[in-house]
Amino acid sequence: MSDSPPDKSPRADADAITTCMPMARLHARKVSSRYGVPIDDAESEAMLALARARRTFDPARGEWVHHAWCNIRRHVGSWARAVSRKRTAETASAPSVAAHAAARAAEAPDTASTMDASAVAEVARSLPLIEAVVCRWYYGLEGHDPLSLREIAAALGRSHEYARDVLARAEDRIRKRLARVRKN
Repeated sequence: MSDSPPDKSPRADADAITTCMPMARLHARKVSSRYGVPIDDAESEAMLALARARRTFDPARGEWVHHAWCNIRRHVGSWARAVSRKRTAETASAPSVAAHAAARAAEAPDTASTMDASAVAEVARSLPLIEAVVCRWYYGLEGHDPLSLREIAAALGRSHEYARDVLARAEDRIRKRLARVRKN
């Protein structure tokens, strides 16, 4: 990856942005994994940061790739931290998710049925945002009517298989974390 030409023609802009897209996607994946935000959203934020970086790039101040990388890291990291804080605040005020997790844990043969509420609440707070939302919608928590996987998928703009996979991941995550707490 090298410096882009100093001209601001649409073709030069497109070439410069295309050059840095793999870097933006890679960073989006890392941020998604670290903060538990949806990968599609993280990639969208990375591409927005890349476009913004191209508009503000000044060849006299340094290399295009460095400028793009700094902008992507700053913007996507800031966005992911904000989403993570919001998710933490939402799940902290949602004891019904913890209550449901305790009920599911009691039903599951591989988890402890004698878990105290604080352990279950801690596990529920640690769910990634998408998993917490799908659990709330599917099981009708927090005063909502239960939704089918197809209704959840339509609300998310994804397939029902995606919604089913997210729900399964959430339930597995709850079971595994409760089992880990039980062992300690």
